[in-house]
Amino acid sequence: MAALARQKPTNGHHDVTGPESSTVEATASVVGYADAAPADFANVLLRLGEEPWRTYAWTGMFESLR
Repeated sequence: MAALARQKPTNGHHDVTGPESSTVEATASVVGYADAAPADFANVLLRLGEEPWRTYAWTGMFESLR
């Protein structure tokens, strides 16, 4: 993906995971994953300066995926 990001847009489809999709577990092992309670996640966002309305939107979206 990094190589594609450095080039001009191709307006095409690019397989970046190979012929099979990666599992959530495999992706998490590469990029890192930390299970956090929605309230803890919201507190981190607020401490980092995120606006309250956007914090609410992010935490709501992620909580719906859990």
